Amino acid sequence: MLQEEDNKQAQPDLQEERVEDFTNFDVLAAVAQAGITTICLDEAHHLRAEW
Repeated sequence: MLQEEDNKQAQPDLQEERVEDFTNFDVLAAVAQAGITTICLDEAHHLRAEW
């Protein structure tokens, strides 16, 4: 019994994986609300396919 309790204490509590849907998330509104005025995209040429 003591060994079982030691094993439970040795293993960290695993949290459930949480999946969030950002489909309708307005990035520009969130940036504006946060007061961000400048965004620097390094290596942005890799994003052309996404534009």
